[in-house]
Amino acid sequence: MRIPKNQIFQSTDHRESLSVIQKGFIKRYSITNAGSESIQSIYGPDDIFPLTWVFKTLLDQDIYAGQEIFHYETITDAVIYSMDKTSLIELAAREPTVYKDILVVAGQRFRSNIHNLENMSLQNIEKRLANHLYYFARFHGLQTTKGTKILIPLKQKLLACILDASRETISVNLKELRQKGLIENETFINVPDLKKLEQFSYN
Repeated sequence: MRIPKNQIFQSTDHRESLSVIQKGFIKRYSITNAGSESIQSIYGPDDIFPLTWVFKTLLDQDIYAGQEIFHYETITDAVIYSMDKTSLIELAAREPTVYKDILVVAGQRFRSNIHNLENMSLQNIEKRLANHLYYFARFHGLQTTKGTKILIPLKQKLLACILDASRETISVNLKELRQKGLIENETFINVPDLKKLEQFSYN
């Protein structure tokens, strides 16, 4: 199905289907007590979700049993395929390699969670912002003659929700990174040198 940008199409209180992204980007977030978005993940082409539902359906494993509701909202126009419980079980019975695919996706999600934990330990917002941009460029980037173009439209509000910072703080730090020559452009950010951006975020 085709879903326009900025539309919530699934929440974790409706975990009755598996979704696969063919095209576009999705954000997964919860609402804080203050009423703001707290973004945990951004998914792109070939990502599947919610992985917790898959583990419960195929392996009878409760990965998350909390009360928090997570919403899935399109960042861009997206094309998404969905599969219900019966279809997923039948597919896994016919094609056991599905379990390998799920393990690969779980590993990617684990990598993302490790990145988020590491990011929180960095010394300031500028370093954390640089670190997130490096991650997005590495895993959601397109190599060009000018560097690596991040394919996610990273507006200031989105980055602010990811980093739990104000838009003003994000604006100032994006300007600093541009002045240092570590990034270029606005919404679709270009990283001229991935290694330099990575080194800056850790030093």
